[in-house]
Amino acid sequence: MNLSSIIPPSFPAGLALFQDADATGILKTGAIVVLGIFLLVFLFVLLKYANLYLRSVLTKAGIGIFDMFAMSLRKVDPTIIVNARVMLVQARIEGVDHTDLEAHYLAGGHVQRVVQAIISANRAG
Repeated sequence: MNLSSIIPPSFPAGLALFQDADATGILKTGAIVVLGIFLLVFLFVLLKYANLYLRSVLTKAGIGIFDMFAMSLRKVDPTIIVNARVMLVQARIEGVDHTDLEAHYLAGGHVQRVVQAIISANRAG
């Protein structure tokens, strides 16, 4: 479909650029622009949290990259949560999930101290 048949000749000259374009070309260009923006945002998130995500994957802490992004949106420092979860996994303590650590952080608690206390109590028996 040619847009020149839809746009009247008296239309402003600034939009004359679209008179020769067809609708599918404009849609393809728009889709490519949206996809490009999405990929740039994804790349930014990936680069920002790559170190933490790699640490989480290698230690099997179970915190995904989008979980880290969501933590940032909730004003939770992902570094504190990932480090605490890694410590718990390395100590073979299973009962504490990253959502529990986030809740404690949001309540104003000291996550690192609590994790160290849990590990000490677990070692003591």
